[in-house]
Amino acid sequence: MPAKPEFRIRLNGVFVPEINVRRSEDGQSNVLLVNDKEVGWIVVDDMPCMKLEFRDDTAWSLLPMEVCQASVDKGWNQTTPEELIGILWNMGVLK
Repeated sequence: MPAKPEFRIRLNGVFVPEINVRRSEDGQSNVLLVNDKEVGWIVVDDMPCMKLEFRDDTAWSLLPMEVCQASVDKGWNQTTPEELIGILWNMGVLK
């Protein structure tokens, strides 16, 4: 069985080493939390002040060096918390 892809996540340009997904209080959706070493767990929502990004480092590492160097976004994809949860779920990173 192939290894799970490795993802990196940034919130407002800062790397997030740990995330957690839990059910919302109403039980209708999932909530994304990130762990900040100084503040603790933060709920990530769709507020404009929160820029959530991810990169599939497994796929990024397979690209030729020239492509990586020429990339404007360096493989980072801006997303919403719901989209990121879905991507991680479909890639087998979340159970």
